[in-house]
Amino acid sequence: MFRRFDIDLSPFVDNDIYLRTLRVEGRFSREEALKRLNNAGVAPSDIMGMYQEGENSPWSAVLHTREQAANVNSPQIKYVAKLIVDLRVHWLPLYITDDIIREVLSPFGHVIDITKDTTILDQANSTLNGTRLVKLQTTEFDSRQIPHIVSLGSCGMLITMKGRPPICLKCRQSGHLRKDCQEKATTYASVANSRTNINHKPLCHQRRPHQCHKF
Repeated sequence: MFRRFDIDLSPFVDNDIYLRTLRVEGRFSREEALKRLNNAGVAPSDIMGMYQEGENSPWSAVLHTREQAANVNSPQIKYVAKLIVDLRVHWLPLYITDDIIREVLSPFGHVIDITKDTTILDQANSTLNGTRLVKLQTTEFDSRQIPHIVSLGSCGMLITMKGRPPICLKCRQSGHLRKDCQEKATTYASVANSRTNINHKPLCHQRRPHQCHKF
């Protein structure tokens, strides 16, 4: 049986090992990952250990010193202690300033840049579409802690990240979109015939119907 636990891993991180860790982007065999590390200037004698975090996941390598890890410069290999990630922030009203984004993301890294996305209407005109594009300097560990949805009282933020599985706005599980959700739709008949109480969480960040986002 698969069981999911939401645990804060921060107290369990060995910071010294973390700061010596590289990740080889892509899905390769151990031999191919070693070859790519070697092409980036990492010799086999520099490597203390190699591991995968799951089946078909990228290989990670722990080097003997922090200096060795920090000095690797290759687009195919990432130093997990320093990443630049691209985020898209949705749902935030245009009258809310970018400062709220910086405040929300401050525990996860440093916001480098925020721009407002636009939609082209025709050859001469474009309009703001409400999405904000964010560049965040973070770490591999902190990037995994960035929430998908943030409630801000009268409004909310949906945060999507390039390369991160999406979250379903129906069941709130990651890995698929609402249109592909397999959760059975709740009807009057299913509730009436059920022998258990069904307590659904609000699907939106607001309970007031006129502020509900429909997808």
